[in-house]
Amino acid sequence: MMTRDEIIKEYEAAVAAHAAVAAVGIKGAEKSYELFKAGLSALRPVSREQLSEFKTCELVDELRKREGVETHIAEPYQDVTVSVNGPAVVLVVID
Repeated sequence: MMTRDEIIKEYEAAVAAHAAVAAVGIKGAEKSYELFKAGLSALRPVSREQLSEFKTCELVDELRKREGVETHIAEPYQDVTVSVNGPAVVLVVID
């Protein structure tokens, strides 16, 4: 089985090859070039710039869905105590 890095290298080579073919105007090459570019971007990790486009509430909603994440909600003017036995990361999100 190929590693993620090996797959990315293969996709990069395919994108370069399809870019050259698309440049000379071979029919259908532009579409496959765009498809390979989309696949390559899907394999790459999300950048900090891309994450900054999401609202905090959207990120929190996504985290809530993950395995190993507990949600404790404090309603307005309500104190909530959370006790953990680490390793753990506790985020207090006021949004």
